[in-house]
Amino acid sequence: MVFHVVAAEAVADASASPDELLTASQAGDHLRTGERFVRRLAAGRRISYVKLGTCVRLQRSVLDAFIGSGRVPQEPEVHRLELFSPVGQNMRCQPGEQAHAAMPRPARRDDVGHRRRS
Repeated sequence: MVFHVVAAEAVADASASPDELLTASQAGDHLRTGERFVRRLAAGRRISYVKLGTCVRLQRSVLDAFIGSGRVPQEPEVHRLELFSPVGQNMRCQPGEQAHAAMPRPARRDDVGHRRRS
């Protein structure tokens, strides 16, 4: 029940200034993570922070930049279609050749020098 209240406060704060200073707890709510994760990011110097005496504060714009830096671009659909045919065979093989034929056989215990039990 407390989680829903925190999430509602985080949504209400979304219209706030981008350079607003947040506590570690508020930054965790903004990132939808825990306070500990935010403190580890700051301690590891993965995000910049402001220190006011003994208090650590984080700018909302810095958190948004951190989110943007972790964004993985979507791969175009074309690349996946070029590599595999509809039946699941690799299209880079020669006609009539199976995709797994060129793969080496995995080593067995006997092949790598282990003694056989007698």
